[in-house]
Amino acid sequence: MVYDTGDRCPSPPVTERSELVLDANPAAARIARAFVERETIARGAANIVDDVALVAAELLANSVQHGAPPVSVAISGDSDLIKIEVRDGNPRPPVRPAVSATNMTGRGLALIAALSARWGVERDESGGKVVWAEVSPVHDPLDNDLSAIDIDKLLVA
Repeated sequence: MVYDTGDRCPSPPVTERSELVLDANPAAARIARAFVERETIARGAANIVDDVALVAAELLANSVQHGAPPVSVAISGDSDLIKIEVRDGNPRPPVRPAVSATNMTGRGLALIAALSARWGVERDESGGKVVWAEVSPVHDPLDNDLSAIDIDKLLVA
């Protein structure tokens, strides 16, 4: 595309991988969530920013609670698919606990699985692990044009 000097050139969406290394700062979780939200929107995926931020928050919470430093979060992808990676120094993979109505924790991995198209764990070359999740837009049936549907016929069926 060619722009005249008077035209405003839109910024292309970000697609390369961005990473944030977290320190022991008490505000690290908030900073990481803002980083994930900003990166997701910059990639043209504002429609899934809440899901991406929630998945990242759960991955980070697991890493901080069960992992070991150093901890980092990375984002890659575009408007069709956002990949979140959380790296920590503990090689042990996350474990999904048995379902219990009395446990106050243990629902994070189920939440990640519910919001993600895919998720998994890989060994890191430094001896730790990377827990990752991919989030993509879900087709919203409310976006369909309902004018062609005969509601009375549907209700009778």
